[in-house]
Amino acid sequence: MVDELVTAMQLKPGSRVLDYGCADQPYRSLVPADCEYVGADLPGNPAAAIDLAPDGTVPAPDGSFDAILSTQVLEHVDDPARYLDECRRLLAPGGKLLLSTHGMMVTHADPIDRWRWTGGGLRHVVEQAGLHVRESRGLLGVAATAVQLFQLATAQRLPRALQRPYIGVLQSAVAWFDARSPAWTRTDDALVIAVLAEKPVPSRIEQLVAAYAESNPTATFVQIGANDGEQRDPLRTEILRHQWSGVLIEPVPYVFDRLRRNYAGIDRARLLNVAIADHDGTVPLHHLAQSDDATLPQWYDALGSLRRDVVLRHREFIPDIDARVVTTEVPCITPATLCEEHGLGPIDVVQIDTEGSDYEILHLLPFDRLQPTLVIYEHHHLADDEREAARALLRGHGFDLFEESLDTAALRLDRVSPAVVQVWERVAAGDADPA
Repeated sequence: MVDELVTAMQLKPGSRVLDYGCADQPYRSLVPADCEYVGADLPGNPAAAIDLAPDGTVPAPDGSFDAILSTQVLEHVDDPARYLDECRRLLAPGGKLLLSTHGMMVTHADPIDRWRWTGGGLRHVVEQAGLHVRESRGLLGVAATAVQLFQLATAQRLPRALQRPYIGVLQSAVAWFDARSPAWTRTDDALVIAVLAEKPVPSRIEQLVAAYAESNPTATFVQIGANDGEQRDPLRTEILRHQWSGVLIEPVPYVFDRLRRNYAGIDRARLLNVAIADHDGTVPLHHLAQSDDATLPQWYDALGSLRRDVVLRHREFIPDIDARVVTTEVPCITPATLCEEHGLGPIDVVQIDTEGSDYEILHLLPFDRLQPTLVIYEHHHLADDEREAARALLRGHGFDLFEESLDTAALRLDRVSPAVVQVWERVAAGDADPA
């Protein structure tokens, strides 16, 4: 499994690979010979090129490595969140993390053994560290793990001469059960769980949001058109990494169900299954029906809109889109009602992505009450006059603006720290270098 995931990393010649908690470096031979392999471990390991600091961190500059290998380490560390944050710090943008750890396993001190995960739990803590999970695997499903644990519980009680054949029989049973276990059954419940994750290359808007979050770790926000809280979401990383609190709004019912799962247990996030409109009541929402059709683009479910024509503009990518669009009557409220019912204002960050209604919502926002410092909205589906009106509206409220791809970012420079102003000046000028 490790060999397959190292191959999936697609390491380029000259890549620097850190084995973080390398022990006796059992997987060093799997790293391509034209890469630079660096082992790091607790002081006293002669195989390690780097001794870890007392807090478990690596004395190396930010972005020092193109890939990190972490095999059966996470269950032994004092603070998994700190360890994963360190992985993110050490990786260059676009760098890969291959991490495996135990799901269901007996205690094995080395020198300590503290943690176990489900597949979903492991993916969650990795994403909380600001890394994007590309692949998740399990090794040995429930039946195979049951045999493995039975072996561990019984083999040592047998006479030494019987242990080897006994273990051989049980390992054959482990292999038999595992070969008949579909991969999807091991995604969340397995003896060993592995993820291949990537440190995102941040867009200019994401760099601005990250800088703002560093200066405002307890910021408040409103996200209108939150989708599932993951796809093309410029706020999620900072919501998870910091103590941001706010309201996330998504009108498409089945997408909202995913949003609720993705923010389960995070009390700082209030989730509303409504649309924002110019009246309170209900409104027809046009969107694609839920589907497991593999020919659909991954973002098909992000096309919910109050404007059917906007949804149908995507025929280039979904030729049969006319037959797939459904209309659902959903509850709706105005921005003013949203503020009244949820006691909003002032708010630090407003983000809007509503497939064509962004200007209308901006126009309806009670800026005097909300007093946002950072506004992000999608301009892609706006007509030319709406696009210019949105910019004029925000300039009238004291914002500076820049556009990137489908979106516009607007910032009140008079309300932010010099560090944020410095980042703004760079990204607004078009410099995408995150260094």
